[in-house]
This record gives sequence, C-alpha cells and structure tokens, in this order.
Amino acid sequence: MGHKGESLKVGSIKRSHIVLCPIVRLGSAFVGANALSFRTGVYFFYRSSSGGAVMVENDRYAILAAKTEYREAYNSGDLDRLLNVFAARFTDCSDGEPSFDGEEAVRALRKRAWDLFQRFRVKMVVVVMGVVVKGNFAYDRGWHKVRLICKDTGSIADTKYRYFETWTKESGTWKINYIITNKELPPRMLSEEDGDSTAALTTRSQTIA
Repeated sequence: MGHKGESLKVGSIKRSHIVLCPIVRLGSAFVGANALSFRTGVYFFYRSSSGGAVMVENDRYAILAAKTEYREAYNSGDLDRLLNVFAARFTDCSDGEPSFDGEEAVRALRKRAWDLFQRFRVKMVVVVMGVVVKGNFAYDRGWHKVRLICKDTGSIADTKYRYFETWTKESGTWKINYIITNKELPPRMLSEEDGDSTAALTTRSQTIA
C-alpha cells in the first residue's frame, strides 16, 4: 500500500535507530483493548513521500524525540521531565478534566501528574499517526495507551486515549502548546447501509450550503 512505520528506540532519536516495519502493525495494534503490547517505544506510522525538505524532516524527528520524553516522563514518574515537554503557557483539554489555559494549565498538570505518580506506576505506549510541520507551528495526532499499576494493591487498569496536539518553538525547542485527549472506543464495523446514509446526509448538507 506504500505505507511504512517507524519504531523509535528509547534514549535516542538517531536515524540509525529507526526500525521500519509494515503498516499492518497499525491494524493489529488496535483490534481489541489489549492487542497492543506495552513494549518500550514510540511508534510512528507515516506515508512515504519522495524528497522533502531536510529542515522539516529534522523538525519532525525533534517532535518525535519530544514525544519520547513525554512517554518516558510518565514511565519514570518524573514530573519535571514531563513539564519540560510543554510550553511555558499551554492549553490542556485532557479527557475527564476541566480545560485549563496558560499558567493554570501548568499548575493543573503538575498537581494531576504528582497525584498520579504517588498512587500508580505508569506504563505508556505512544503511537504517532503523523506529524505536520508548518514553519514554527506543528501538529500531530495518535494514541496514548496507558497502563496504571496501583502501588498499594497491584491492580492493573488499561486505557487507550486518542490525542491531538499542536507544537510551537520556544528558544528553538519544540514544545506542546495545546493538547486534547479522549478515551478510545471499541472498533465498530459499518454496514453498507450506514455508508449510504452518510453519503445521503453529506450530499444534502452540501446542497443546503
């Protein structure tokens, strides 16, 4: 299909440490709540293209490196490391939480993460579906799969979140300045009738417009 995936190893973002794998990994990873194993890594799936500006590619790899830091901050329970991935002022629209902006977002994330790290050991897998860079602005989307292990009881809870982020450069370093997440739902197959209904509604809305 002309698709490839990149699996980034821990502690390095060098091109020599990128492993290419078939896009079929994407389909198998999201069939069922527990299909994606908690192997260490940030998984990046992309559509291959010819050429491409070197600076844009460097920015993409820098953002993927920052996503590795994001994941490792959660996995190691390192609060300062986590906050360092975010801009000095950002917007936080995380699932199940009130929305926060600016300095309040920093304070809210610090408190929420501190409480989380006190109660649980975290294992996170990040799957990046794409990174788009436009000058000093960028965005990416994908999934965070989170396993929480209670420090008191040892009980385990797995949750998968969809996410969308925007990035900005602060002193030449890419930082998250907007994040929104929500819980992923089980997959659902659509029938041909569903497709016909959607097409009819789309055609009607275009006609009205």
